[in-house]
Amino acid sequence: TGAGTKEQIQHMVTALLGVNGDLAADAADALAAALCHGHQRHLKSRLAGENASVVGLR
Repeated sequence: TGAGTKEQIQHMVTALLGVNGDLAADAADALAAALCHGHQRHLKSRLAGENASVVGLR
C-alpha cells in the first residue's frame, strides 16, 4: 500500500538483496522501486505465457 516506513523499506531491501552494512534511505527506496518493477515485469511475462497456453498460442 506504500505505507511502509523508511526503516521497513531499508530492512526489507537489505534482506532481499543480501546487502551487508547500512543502506541509505534514498538508496533503499530506489532499490525497492527497481525490485517492484522487476517482479511486476516477471509476473506480466508469466501471465502472458499462461494466457497464450490457454488459447493454444504457446
